[in-house]
Amino acid sequence: MQHTKILNKSSILYLANQTLYKVLEKEINLNVLLSQKDPGLQEPIQMEIVYGVLRYYFFLKTKLTPLLSKKLKRKDADIELLILMGIYQIHFMKAPVYAAVNETVNVCEEINKGWAKGLVNAILRKVSEQTLSGSLPNSDMPAWLSKKLEEDFPKFHKEIKAAFLNKPQMTLRINTSKVDPLAYLKKLEEAGISVKTTYFEEAIILENAQPYLTLPGWDSGLVSIQDFGAINVGRIFAEQIQHSPISNKKILDACAAPGGKLFHVFELMKRLSLETSISAIEIKTKRLKDMLTTAGRLGHEVHITQGDATQSDWWDQKQYTHILVDAPCTSSGTIAKNPDVKVLLNSNRIKELQEKQFAILSSLWDKLAPGGSIFYSTCSLFNEENDNLIQKFLKTQPESKILKMNMPKQISNAMETNCGWYLLPFDKMSDGFYCSLISKAPYPKELQ
Repeated sequence: MQHTKILNKSSILYLANQTLYKVLEKEINLNVLLSQKDPGLQEPIQMEIVYGVLRYYFFLKTKLTPLLSKKLKRKDADIELLILMGIYQIHFMKAPVYAAVNETVNVCEEINKGWAKGLVNAILRKVSEQTLSGSLPNSDMPAWLSKKLEEDFPKFHKEIKAAFLNKPQMTLRINTSKVDPLAYLKKLEEAGISVKTTYFEEAIILENAQPYLTLPGWDSGLVSIQDFGAINVGRIFAEQIQHSPISNKKILDACAAPGGKLFHVFELMKRLSLETSISAIEIKTKRLKDMLTTAGRLGHEVHITQGDATQSDWWDQKQYTHILVDAPCTSSGTIAKNPDVKVLLNSNRIKELQEKQFAILSSLWDKLAPGGSIFYSTCSLFNEENDNLIQKFLKTQPESKILKMNMPKQISNAMETNCGWYLLPFDKMSDGFYCSLISKAPYPKELQ
Protein backbone atom coordinates (compact mmCIF):
# COMPACT_ATOMS: atom_id res chain seq x y z
CA MET A 1 0.00 0.00 0.00
CA GLN A 2 1.41 3.36 -1.03
CA HIS A 3 1.34 6.31 1.34
CA THR A 4 1.27 9.89 0.07
CA LYS A 5 3.84 12.00 1.84
CA ILE A 6 2.21 15.01 3.48
CA LEU A 7 4.54 18.01 3.31
CA ASN A 8 4.71 20.66 5.99
CA LYS A 9 4.35 24.32 5.09
CA SER A 10 8.09 24.96 5.04
CA SER A 11 8.67 22.06 2.63
CA ILE A 12 5.93 23.36 0.36
CA LEU A 13 7.56 26.80 0.37
CA TYR A 14 10.98 25.24 -0.19
CA LEU A 15 9.74 23.53 -3.37
CA ALA A 16 8.21 26.82 -4.58
CA ASN A 17 11.55 28.52 -3.89
CA GLN A 18 13.36 25.93 -5.99
CA THR A 19 10.89 26.46 -8.83
CA LEU A 20 11.57 30.20 -8.81
CA TYR A 21 15.30 29.40 -8.83
CA LYS A 22 14.84 27.21 -11.91
CA VAL A 23 13.01 30.01 -13.71
CA LEU A 24 15.25 32.93 -12.78
CA GLU A 25 18.65 31.29 -12.54
CA LYS A 26 18.40 28.33 -14.92
CA GLU A 27 16.02 30.17 -17.27
CA ILE A 28 13.53 27.31 -17.52
CA ASN A 29 10.15 28.41 -18.82
CA LEU A 30 7.18 28.10 -16.44
CA ASN A 31 5.15 26.22 -19.04
CA VAL A 32 7.94 23.68 -19.34
CA LEU A 33 7.96 23.19 -15.57
CA LEU A 34 4.18 22.82 -15.57
CA SER A 35 4.38 20.16 -18.28
CA GLN A 36 6.97 18.33 -16.16
CA LYS A 37 4.66 18.49 -13.11
CA ASP A 38 7.29 20.39 -11.18
CA PRO A 39 6.84 19.76 -7.42
CA GLY A 40 6.92 23.49 -6.73
CA LEU A 41 3.77 24.05 -8.77
CA GLN A 42 1.45 21.42 -7.32
CA GLU A 43 -0.30 23.23 -4.46
CA PRO A 44 -2.54 26.32 -4.85
CA ILE A 45 -0.33 28.29 -2.45
CA GLN A 46 2.73 27.42 -4.54
CA MET A 47 1.05 28.61 -7.72
CA GLU A 48 -0.01 31.84 -6.01
CA ILE A 49 3.47 32.55 -4.67
CA VAL A 50 5.49 31.56 -7.75
CA TYR A 51 3.28 33.45 -10.19
CA GLY A 52 2.84 36.34 -7.77
CA VAL A 53 6.57 36.83 -7.20
CA LEU A 54 7.17 36.82 -10.95
CA ARG A 55 4.20 39.11 -11.60
CA TYR A 56 5.57 41.73 -9.17
CA TYR A 57 9.24 40.75 -9.44
CA PHE A 58 10.74 44.17 -10.14
CA PHE A 59 8.52 45.91 -7.58
CA LEU A 60 9.43 43.36 -4.91
CA LYS A 61 13.12 43.88 -5.70
CA THR A 62 12.73 47.62 -5.05
CA LYS A 63 11.32 46.78 -1.62
CA LEU A 64 14.18 44.42 -0.82
CA THR A 65 17.22 46.34 -2.07
CA PRO A 66 17.15 49.21 0.50
CA LEU A 67 16.98 46.66 3.32
CA LEU A 68 20.18 44.85 2.30
CA SER A 69 23.44 46.22 3.74
CA LYS A 70 25.19 44.61 0.77
CA LYS A 71 24.07 42.77 -2.32
CA LEU A 72 23.68 39.03 -1.95
CA LYS A 73 26.10 36.88 -3.94
CA ARG A 74 24.89 35.07 -7.05
CA LYS A 75 25.29 31.72 -5.27
CA ASP A 76 22.73 32.91 -2.74
CA ALA A 77 20.05 33.78 -5.29
CA ASP A 78 17.79 31.23 -3.60
CA ILE A 79 17.92 33.29 -0.38
CA GLU A 80 17.03 36.46 -2.27
CA LEU A 81 14.10 34.66 -3.88
CA LEU A 82 13.03 33.35 -0.48
CA ILE A 83 12.89 36.90 0.89
CA LEU A 84 10.85 38.01 -2.14
CA MET A 85 8.46 35.15 -1.40
CA GLY A 86 8.09 36.40 2.16
CA ILE A 87 7.47 39.98 1.05
CA TYR A 88 4.82 38.79 -1.40
CA GLN A 89 3.05 36.76 1.29
CA ILE A 90 3.01 39.67 3.73
CA HIS A 91 1.93 42.44 1.36
CA PHE A 92 -0.08 40.70 -1.36
CA MET A 93 -1.47 37.57 0.27
CA LYS A 94 -2.09 39.36 3.58
CA ALA A 95 -0.68 36.34 5.42
CA PRO A 96 -0.38 36.67 9.22
CA VAL A 97 3.05 38.21 9.77
CA TYR A 98 4.14 35.77 12.47
CA ALA A 99 3.33 32.73 10.34
CA ALA A 100 4.72 34.17 7.10
CA VAL A 101 8.02 35.14 8.71
CA ASN A 102 8.55 31.93 10.67
CA GLU A 103 7.61 29.59 7.83
CA THR A 104 9.83 31.49 5.38
CA VAL A 105 12.75 31.54 7.82
CA ASN A 106 12.41 27.78 8.34
CA VAL A 107 13.03 27.20 4.63
CA CYS A 108 16.64 28.34 5.16
CA GLU A 109 17.34 25.00 6.84
CA GLU A 110 15.90 23.07 3.90
CA ILE A 111 18.12 25.06 1.54
CA ASN A 112 21.06 24.13 3.83
CA LYS A 113 21.75 27.81 4.52
CA GLY A 114 20.95 28.13 8.18
CA TRP A 115 23.27 31.14 8.36
CA ALA A 116 20.62 33.17 6.47
CA LYS A 117 17.85 32.70 9.05
CA GLY A 118 18.73 35.89 10.94
CA LEU A 119 18.94 37.90 7.71
CA VAL A 120 15.61 36.65 6.37
CA ASN A 121 13.91 37.18 9.73
CA ALA A 122 15.22 40.74 10.16
CA ILE A 123 14.27 41.85 6.64
CA LEU A 124 10.77 40.39 6.78
CA ARG A 125 10.15 41.97 10.18
CA LYS A 126 11.07 45.34 8.71
CA VAL A 127 8.89 44.69 5.70
CA SER A 128 5.94 43.88 7.93
CA GLU A 129 6.21 47.33 9.50
CA GLN A 130 5.88 49.01 6.10
CA THR A 131 2.63 49.76 4.33
CA LEU A 132 1.88 49.55 0.63
CA SER A 133 -1.15 51.80 0.89
CA GLY A 134 -1.27 53.97 -2.22
CA SER A 135 2.03 52.60 -3.50
CA LEU A 136 0.99 49.51 -5.44
CA PRO A 137 2.55 49.59 -8.91
CA ASN A 138 0.51 50.03 -12.08
CA SER A 139 3.22 48.25 -14.06
CA ASP A 140 6.08 45.86 -13.38
CA MET A 141 8.66 45.20 -16.06
CA PRO A 142 12.27 45.85 -16.98
CA ALA A 143 13.10 49.32 -18.27
CA TRP A 144 13.85 48.15 -21.82
CA LEU A 145 10.46 46.44 -22.15
CA SER A 146 8.62 49.42 -20.68
CA LYS A 147 10.33 51.74 -23.16
CA LYS A 148 9.58 49.41 -26.06
CA LEU A 149 5.87 49.31 -25.31
CA GLU A 150 5.83 53.11 -25.03
CA GLU A 151 7.43 53.42 -28.47
CA ASP A 152 5.26 50.79 -30.20
CA PHE A 153 1.96 51.68 -28.48
CA PRO A 154 2.08 55.40 -27.62
CA LYS A 155 -1.70 55.52 -27.04
CA PHE A 156 -2.12 52.27 -25.15
CA HIS A 157 1.12 51.44 -23.33
CA LYS A 158 -0.27 52.34 -19.90
CA GLU A 159 -3.29 50.09 -20.32
CA ILE A 160 -1.12 47.24 -21.63
CA LYS A 161 1.33 47.49 -18.73
CA ALA A 162 -1.50 47.56 -16.20
CA ALA A 163 -3.19 44.59 -17.90
CA PHE A 164 -0.07 42.51 -17.45
CA LEU A 165 -0.62 42.65 -13.67
CA ASN A 166 -4.10 41.13 -13.92
CA LYS A 167 -4.59 37.55 -12.86
CA PRO A 168 -5.87 35.79 -15.99
CA GLN A 169 -9.38 34.40 -16.10
CA MET A 170 -10.08 30.79 -17.04
CA THR A 171 -11.79 30.57 -20.42
CA LEU A 172 -13.44 27.47 -21.85
CA ARG A 173 -14.14 26.61 -25.48
CA ILE A 174 -17.23 24.49 -25.90
CA ASN A 175 -16.81 21.72 -28.48
CA THR A 176 -19.74 22.68 -30.70
CA SER A 177 -19.21 19.58 -32.85
CA LYS A 178 -20.35 17.52 -29.86
CA VAL A 179 -22.67 19.68 -27.79
CA ASP A 180 -24.87 22.73 -28.25
CA PRO A 181 -23.49 25.68 -26.24
CA LEU A 182 -26.79 26.24 -24.43
CA ALA A 183 -26.91 22.57 -23.45
CA TYR A 184 -23.40 22.77 -22.04
CA LEU A 185 -24.24 25.92 -20.08
CA LYS A 186 -27.07 23.92 -18.52
CA LYS A 187 -24.59 21.22 -17.47
CA LEU A 188 -22.40 23.84 -15.79
CA GLU A 189 -25.41 25.30 -13.98
CA GLU A 190 -26.39 21.85 -12.72
CA ALA A 191 -22.82 21.35 -11.49
CA GLY A 192 -22.96 24.64 -9.60
CA ILE A 193 -20.28 26.28 -11.76
CA SER A 194 -20.85 29.99 -12.44
CA VAL A 195 -19.77 31.40 -15.80
CA LYS A 196 -19.95 34.52 -17.94
CA THR A 197 -20.93 34.18 -21.57
CA THR A 198 -19.12 36.10 -24.31
CA TYR A 199 -19.96 37.39 -27.78
CA PHE A 200 -18.91 34.03 -29.26
CA GLU A 201 -21.26 31.18 -28.38
CA GLU A 202 -18.46 28.66 -27.85
CA ALA A 203 -16.42 30.86 -25.47
CA ILE A 204 -17.32 31.14 -21.78
CA ILE A 205 -15.39 32.49 -18.80
CA LEU A 206 -15.46 30.84 -15.39
CA GLU A 207 -16.25 33.10 -12.44
CA ASN A 208 -13.71 31.07 -10.47
CA ALA A 209 -10.94 28.89 -11.92
CA GLN A 210 -11.08 25.22 -11.04
CA PRO A 211 -9.38 21.90 -11.92
CA TYR A 212 -10.20 20.86 -15.46
CA LEU A 213 -11.15 17.34 -14.41
CA THR A 214 -14.11 18.76 -12.46
CA LEU A 215 -15.62 20.28 -15.62
CA PRO A 216 -18.72 18.46 -16.92
CA GLY A 217 -17.91 16.35 -19.96
CA TRP A 218 -14.15 16.94 -19.88
CA ASP A 219 -13.25 13.28 -20.43
CA SER A 220 -15.81 12.95 -23.22
CA GLY A 221 -14.43 16.00 -25.04
CA LEU A 222 -17.27 18.47 -24.54
CA VAL A 223 -14.95 21.31 -23.59
CA SER A 224 -11.36 22.61 -23.74
CA ILE A 225 -9.40 25.32 -21.95
CA GLN A 226 -8.25 28.09 -24.28
CA ASP A 227 -7.38 31.77 -23.90
CA PHE A 228 -10.16 34.07 -25.04
CA GLY A 229 -7.78 36.01 -27.29
CA ALA A 230 -6.76 32.77 -28.99
CA ILE A 231 -10.45 31.99 -29.54
CA ASN A 232 -10.81 35.41 -31.18
CA VAL A 233 -7.90 34.64 -33.50
CA GLY A 234 -9.42 31.27 -34.43
CA ARG A 235 -12.70 33.01 -35.25
CA ILE A 236 -10.95 35.59 -37.44
CA PHE A 237 -9.11 32.86 -39.36
CA ALA A 238 -12.32 30.86 -39.78
CA GLU A 239 -14.08 33.93 -41.20
CA GLN A 240 -11.37 34.29 -43.85
CA ILE A 241 -11.92 30.66 -44.84
CA GLN A 242 -15.71 30.96 -44.79
CA HIS A 243 -15.80 34.04 -47.04
CA SER A 244 -13.00 32.99 -49.38
CA PRO A 245 -14.19 32.54 -52.99
CA ILE A 246 -11.86 29.56 -53.39
CA SER A 247 -13.60 26.22 -53.71
CA ASN A 248 -12.08 22.92 -52.53
CA LYS A 249 -10.56 24.53 -49.47
CA LYS A 250 -7.45 22.76 -48.20
CA ILE A 251 -6.17 24.00 -44.84
CA LEU A 252 -2.81 23.53 -43.11
CA ASP A 253 -1.90 24.46 -39.55
CA ALA A 254 1.87 24.71 -39.89
CA CYS A 255 2.85 25.27 -36.22
CA ALA A 256 0.03 23.36 -34.63
CA ALA A 257 0.84 22.58 -30.98
CA PRO A 258 -0.79 22.72 -28.54
CA GLY A 259 -3.69 22.49 -30.99
CA GLY A 260 -6.20 24.99 -29.62
CA LYS A 261 -6.63 26.98 -32.83
CA LEU A 262 -6.50 23.84 -35.00
CA PHE A 263 -9.29 22.09 -33.11
CA HIS A 264 -11.31 25.30 -32.79
CA VAL A 265 -11.21 25.84 -36.56
CA PHE A 266 -12.15 22.17 -37.09
CA GLU A 267 -15.18 22.68 -34.83
CA LEU A 268 -16.16 25.91 -36.58
CA MET A 269 -15.96 24.31 -40.02
CA LYS A 270 -18.32 21.56 -38.85
CA ARG A 271 -20.61 24.11 -37.21
CA LEU A 272 -20.74 26.07 -40.49
CA SER A 273 -21.16 22.86 -42.54
CA LEU A 274 -18.16 23.83 -44.70
CA GLU A 275 -16.48 21.06 -46.67
CA THR A 276 -12.77 21.43 -45.99
CA SER A 277 -9.65 19.31 -45.72
CA ILE A 278 -7.63 20.11 -42.58
CA SER A 279 -4.07 18.95 -41.89
CA ALA A 280 -1.43 19.96 -39.37
CA ILE A 281 2.26 19.57 -38.66
CA GLU A 282 4.21 19.86 -35.41
CA ILE A 283 7.98 19.66 -35.04
CA LYS A 284 8.27 18.35 -31.46
CA THR A 285 7.52 14.70 -30.71
CA LYS A 286 6.02 15.14 -27.25
CA ARG A 287 3.82 18.04 -28.31
CA LEU A 288 2.65 15.97 -31.28
CA LYS A 289 1.71 13.07 -29.00
CA ASP A 290 -0.15 15.44 -26.67
CA MET A 291 -2.08 16.85 -29.64
CA LEU A 292 -3.08 13.39 -30.82
CA THR A 293 -4.32 12.59 -27.31
CA THR A 294 -6.35 15.82 -27.28
CA ALA A 295 -7.77 15.05 -30.73
CA GLY A 296 -8.89 11.66 -29.44
CA ARG A 297 -10.56 13.20 -26.38
CA LEU A 298 -12.38 15.75 -28.53
CA GLY A 299 -13.35 13.18 -31.15
CA HIS A 300 -11.66 15.08 -33.99
CA GLU A 301 -10.27 13.23 -36.99
CA VAL A 302 -7.54 15.58 -38.16
CA HIS A 303 -4.44 14.50 -40.06
CA ILE A 304 -1.53 15.56 -37.81
CA THR A 305 2.03 14.60 -38.65
CA GLN A 306 5.52 15.46 -37.47
CA GLY A 307 7.18 18.11 -39.57
CA ASP A 308 9.29 21.25 -39.51
CA ALA A 309 7.59 24.21 -41.18
CA THR A 310 10.98 25.51 -42.36
CA GLN A 311 11.60 22.26 -44.30
CA SER A 312 9.77 20.29 -47.01
CA ASP A 313 10.39 16.61 -46.23
CA TRP A 314 6.87 16.26 -44.77
CA TRP A 315 5.10 17.81 -47.79
CA ASP A 316 3.29 15.69 -50.41
CA GLN A 317 3.69 18.41 -53.11
CA LYS A 318 -0.03 19.26 -53.00
CA GLN A 319 -0.57 22.95 -52.33
CA TYR A 320 -2.86 24.40 -49.67
CA THR A 321 -5.44 27.13 -50.15
CA HIS A 322 -5.27 28.39 -46.53
CA ILE A 323 -2.27 28.12 -44.23
CA LEU A 324 -2.33 29.07 -40.57
CA VAL A 325 1.05 30.12 -39.20
CA ASP A 326 0.70 30.50 -35.46
CA ALA A 327 4.39 31.29 -35.30
CA PRO A 328 6.78 30.58 -32.45
CA CYS A 329 7.33 33.95 -30.79
CA THR A 330 8.42 35.80 -27.66
CA SER A 331 4.93 35.43 -26.14
CA SER A 332 5.22 39.06 -25.07
CA GLY A 333 1.44 39.45 -25.29
CA THR A 334 0.91 36.75 -22.65
CA ILE A 335 2.79 38.30 -19.70
CA ALA A 336 -0.33 38.33 -17.50
CA LYS A 337 -0.57 34.55 -17.89
CA ASN A 338 3.18 33.91 -18.22
CA PRO A 339 4.94 36.49 -16.02
CA ASP A 340 8.28 34.72 -16.44
CA VAL A 341 8.37 36.02 -20.03
CA LYS A 342 9.20 39.59 -18.98
CA VAL A 343 12.09 38.37 -16.81
CA LEU A 344 13.62 35.92 -19.29
CA LEU A 345 13.24 37.91 -22.52
CA ASN A 346 16.19 39.65 -24.16
CA SER A 347 16.94 41.32 -27.50
CA ASN A 348 18.94 38.34 -28.79
CA ARG A 349 15.91 36.10 -28.34
CA ILE A 350 13.74 38.51 -30.33
CA LYS A 351 16.22 38.40 -33.23
CA GLU A 352 16.43 34.59 -33.17
CA LEU A 353 12.67 34.25 -33.30
CA GLN A 354 12.32 36.81 -36.08
CA GLU A 355 14.74 34.78 -38.21
CA LYS A 356 12.75 31.62 -37.45
CA GLN A 357 9.45 33.30 -38.35
CA PHE A 358 10.86 34.57 -41.65
CA ALA A 359 12.20 31.10 -42.48
CA ILE A 360 8.76 29.56 -41.81
CA LEU A 361 6.94 32.02 -44.09
CA SER A 362 9.55 31.64 -46.83
CA SER A 363 9.37 27.84 -46.76
CA LEU A 364 5.57 27.73 -46.74
CA TRP A 365 5.20 30.11 -49.66
CA ASP A 366 5.83 27.35 -52.22
CA LYS A 367 3.25 25.20 -50.46
CA LEU A 368 0.54 27.85 -50.90
CA ALA A 369 -1.72 27.60 -53.97
CA PRO A 370 -2.07 30.66 -56.26
CA GLY A 371 -4.92 32.78 -54.92
CA GLY A 372 -4.53 31.17 -51.51
CA SER A 373 -3.59 32.94 -48.30
CA ILE A 374 -1.37 32.62 -45.26
CA PHE A 375 -2.92 33.72 -41.98
CA TYR A 376 0.04 34.73 -39.83
CA SER A 377 -0.44 35.17 -36.09
CA THR A 378 1.65 35.56 -32.95
CA CYS A 379 0.97 36.16 -29.28
CA SER A 380 3.61 38.89 -29.37
CA LEU A 381 3.28 42.67 -29.12
CA PHE A 382 6.66 43.35 -30.73
CA ASN A 383 6.57 44.96 -34.17
CA GLU A 384 9.76 43.07 -35.12
CA GLU A 385 7.77 39.84 -35.04
CA ASN A 386 4.69 41.30 -36.66
CA ASP A 387 4.31 44.22 -39.10
CA ASN A 388 8.07 44.64 -39.60
CA LEU A 389 8.47 40.96 -40.37
CA ILE A 390 5.53 40.90 -42.78
CA GLN A 391 6.84 43.97 -44.63
CA LYS A 392 10.25 42.33 -44.94
CA PHE A 393 8.64 39.15 -46.30
CA LEU A 394 6.50 41.03 -48.83
CA LYS A 395 9.65 42.59 -50.32
CA THR A 396 11.05 39.13 -51.06
CA GLN A 397 7.87 37.82 -52.72
CA PRO A 398 6.60 40.04 -55.57
CA GLU A 399 3.47 37.93 -55.98
CA SER A 400 2.45 38.52 -52.34
CA LYS A 401 -0.17 40.98 -51.19
CA ILE A 402 -1.77 42.00 -47.89
CA LEU A 403 -5.49 41.32 -47.79
CA LYS A 404 -7.53 43.65 -45.61
CA MET A 405 -9.39 41.81 -42.87
CA ASN A 406 -12.65 43.05 -41.46
CA MET A 407 -12.49 42.63 -37.71
CA PRO A 408 -15.68 41.26 -36.12
CA LYS A 409 -17.52 44.22 -34.57
CA GLN A 410 -17.73 42.50 -31.20
CA ILE A 411 -13.95 42.58 -30.75
CA SER A 412 -13.42 45.90 -29.00
CA ASN A 413 -9.71 45.55 -28.17
CA ALA A 414 -8.51 45.45 -31.81
CA MET A 415 -6.01 47.97 -33.22
CA GLU A 416 -5.38 48.07 -36.96
CA THR A 417 -1.80 48.22 -38.26
CA ASN A 418 -0.26 48.63 -41.71
CA CYS A 419 -0.28 44.88 -42.33
CA GLY A 420 -2.91 43.49 -39.99
CA TRP A 421 -4.37 43.82 -36.52
CA TYR A 422 -3.33 43.69 -32.89
CA LEU A 423 -5.68 42.31 -30.26
CA LEU A 424 -4.55 44.21 -27.18
CA PRO A 425 -4.71 42.50 -23.77
CA PHE A 426 -6.50 45.20 -21.80
CA ASP A 427 -10.00 43.77 -22.18
CA LYS A 428 -9.24 41.81 -18.97
CA MET A 429 -10.21 38.60 -20.74
CA SER A 430 -7.43 37.75 -23.14
CA ASP A 431 -3.75 37.75 -24.02
CA GLY A 432 -2.30 40.06 -26.65
CA PHE A 433 -2.22 38.79 -30.24
CA TYR A 434 -1.33 39.90 -33.77
CA CYS A 435 -2.65 38.65 -37.10
CA SER A 436 -2.06 39.38 -40.78
CA LEU A 437 -3.44 37.90 -44.01
CA ILE A 438 -1.09 37.46 -46.99
CA SER A 439 -2.45 36.40 -50.38
CA LYS A 440 -0.59 34.89 -53.30
CA ALA A 441 -1.14 35.96 -56.92
CA PRO A 442 -2.98 35.40 -59.16
CA TYR A 443 -5.61 37.00 -56.98
CA PRO A 444 -9.25 35.94 -57.40
CA LYS A 445 -11.23 38.72 -59.10
CA GLU A 446 -13.31 39.23 -56.01
CA LEU A 447 -10.18 40.17 -54.04
CA GLN A 448 -8.53 42.51 -56.52
